[in-house]
Amino acid sequence: MNIYCLGYMGAGKTTLGRKLAKALGYHFLDLDAYIEKTSGRKISYLFAEGMEDIFRKLERVALIYTTTAKQKLVISTGGGTPCFFDNMDIINRNGISIYFELDPQSLANRLMAAKEKRPLLKDKTEDELHAFITQHLKERDPFYRQAHLIESALNFDKARMDDLIARLQKNYFK
Repeated sequence: MNIYCLGYMGAGKTTLGRKLAKALGYHFLDLDAYIEKTSGRKISYLFAEGMEDIFRKLERVALIYTTTAKQKLVISTGGGTPCFFDNMDIINRNGISIYFELDPQSLANRLMAAKEKRPLLKDKTEDELHAFITQHLKERDPFYRQAHLIESALNFDKARMDDLIARLQKNYFK
């Protein structure tokens, strides 16, 4: 059974997903990296050139691919993956979804340092970034909250990872 890591950009989906995969003996797949590798296009380029619609279609194809993979995967989705088409239904039908939740201020703090790599964020001031994240989270929250598990990503240490793994094993890996 696959595990899908959901959450806003900067929430730690990739970092926590890698640790979770290693602890469970699963393979790890970063959906954005997979899209870039298979399409030959940088996601930042697609967004910078106003081609989000093309990216969302590539993302959906990549998501569907994960449902046919022969190996057990922990998948770090893009921040918007659950919010388009019927992607959240696909995720929940084909694995366990975990929403790694962070508040807007924590996300803004994390993203300020890396905003140059993200076309949607690069020209925003700190206040604009906070407002942008707050609005985006308001729009995306109903999708994220459909996850099987909701975990605060703040201070997610080894003890919390061990607890998450124990709950997954007890409730989902029977």
